[in-house]
Amino acid sequence: MPAKSIWLRSETKANEHRTPLTPSDAKKLIDAGFKVTVEEYPDRCFDLKEYEEAGCTIARANSWTEAPVDTYVLGLKELDSSFTNLNHTHIHFAHCFKDQDGWKDVISTFTSGGGRLLDLEFLVDENGRRVVAFGPWAGTVGTALGLLQWSSHYVGEALHNLQPFPSKAHLLSLTASAVQKARENGAPQPRVFIMGAMGRCGKASAEVAEAAGAAIIGWDLFSPDEAIREKVKAGGPYDEVVKGCEVFVNAILLQGEIRPFLTRETIMTPDRTLRVIADVSCDPNNPKNPIPIYDAITSHEVPFVRVLEGNCSLDVIAIDNLPSMLPREASEYFSGGLYPHLAALGGDESDVWKRAEQVFSSVVKKAEEQ
Repeated sequence: MPAKSIWLRSETKANEHRTPLTPSDAKKLIDAGFKVTVEEYPDRCFDLKEYEEAGCTIARANSWTEAPVDTYVLGLKELDSSFTNLNHTHIHFAHCFKDQDGWKDVISTFTSGGGRLLDLEFLVDENGRRVVAFGPWAGTVGTALGLLQWSSHYVGEALHNLQPFPSKAHLLSLTASAVQKARENGAPQPRVFIMGAMGRCGKASAEVAEAAGAAIIGWDLFSPDEAIREKVKAGGPYDEVVKGCEVFVNAILLQGEIRPFLTRETIMTPDRTLRVIADVSCDPNNPKNPIPIYDAITSHEVPFVRVLEGNCSLDVIAIDNLPSMLPREASEYFSGGLYPHLAALGGDESDVWKRAEQVFSSVVKKAEEQ
């Protein structure tokens, strides 16, 4: 019987340094009987030699298109639009299952070639909980950037041309130092409002805020505080977001239609204290976006968009690959969670993969009916 094959492709998205499969986990797959091919990709946080030493086959970038059709093509972020008529099984974050802009065009690239998409965002257990996610690392980076940008309103430069940070410890130290300098320059103690505070992303956000000496306001549907639960259930807009904090972190997993947390009208109030929104969930192209005051993601080069000017300006940070700024640590965390599910690929696939395929099939059907 030929070995089951996983092909780790190169990424086509700019500033993506992460990988869903580390060299050590690739070796585990090889030891379990898989053939693992790894494409050349100079921006990956692990050197190609580490994969070669683990026993992987090395291939040129984008040569997955020539791989046998039964190969599982593994990536991290969506492919660019130049790839069409896909005939493999692809595993990556595609960002097209929630009615995002252009979702039907993305789905058609698979259906036209007979391929399928097992989206990493939709690998869930029997309770619908994601089995693997970058959430904690998105929360860490997003909250740190939010506090760094807030601090820049008092001292230093605004965020620009971001590069990966050496480590989480370094980022937390940098953030705490920036907040301290801002306070020495007359800034108040920042209040960080975390929506989705009970999730993995929200808890990581709180860790950063606490380390920086910020006050924390945490709301969640599963909050132990009944009053908070009822406020979240009732929906926004929320005065507490606009008038009760300096930094707002959106750390929810958007799964359905909800009322917006704030609007263009509510942020115009003269007693607004909110200065920075770190939209970690980052759904500007989703019609259900709960922060409808901006309409495009930001980037590593231009990390924020200023939605209000003046003495009390308001900035939005909406980078859709935040963990790429702590690429090695984030990749080790994610790969460790994904490995056991990759090991179950082929033959009688696990329920996690079957559920992912059911989601893909339902989205294909929806596209065909529209």
